[in-house]
Amino acid sequence: MSFEAKKSMATAPATPLNAIADELAKGLSSLAFVESVHVLQTDKALSVWVGLPEGSSETKRSKVYAFEDGIAERYPSVLFDFHIVSIPPGRKVQEYISTAEPIFQRNLA
Repeated sequence: MSFEAKKSMATAPATPLNAIADELAKGLSSLAFVESVHVLQTDKALSVWVGLPEGSSETKRSKVYAFEDGIAERYPSVLFDFHIVSIPPGRKVQEYISTAEPIFQRNLA
């Protein structure tokens, strides 16, 4: 069996991670107060960190929770582990999340 044949077989995802990541990035970036979204897939779950400015209102947080609930309903076979990270002024989300992959980062001045 050639390497190419093995590669093709090995690249088939068990879950639609790219589709989920795209949907997470698109949906959460539409919320103007979301600063970043990071993901990390493990054997057990898809962890998602949403960076919000420190002191974000409960109303803003509720909008994030509602979006998370919708994603979890659309992908019932995926176990999600959602986190909101409060980012203090002058700090970067990477100081709190070192191993996850950024799928959205707002350019902040």
